[in-house]
Amino acid sequence: MVIDTAEGDASIDLPTLFTDAGYFDLSWDLLRANSNTRLRCADAGISSSGRISTTAVAVSNNAMIVDKFSCDDGYGITSELPVGLYDVTVTVSSAPGVDIGASAPLPNKQITAPNGLTSLGHVRIVVQ
Repeated sequence: MVIDTAEGDASIDLPTLFTDAGYFDLSWDLLRANSNTRLRCADAGISSSGRISTTAVAVSNNAMIVDKFSCDDGYGITSELPVGLYDVTVTVSSAPGVDIGASAPLPNKQITAPNGLTSLGHVRIVVQ
């Protein structure tokens, strides 16, 4: 899409550039605990209010930042996080406050700036 701003009657919104922060991105699969077979979100009993959550704990000061994503999306990008090392866990909830599975811990993941994007890769979440 092209927006002509030459006449001064149109404007564009640019994304925020964080000079001291970045993001994590990830994708996920849900796995049945007893067989490691792949599950769809609905088959795991995840309602429309269920979520995939990333919990990033800063190694330097234990500050914790949680981001939530729709399970059916299969991928997500966190909100901005300050530059630093984080220990990350990915959990799945069938409803608010009802966690039914978690990934293995993802230790020492680095956020870089400006607007760095660090991939957590494809995360496997075992559902109980």
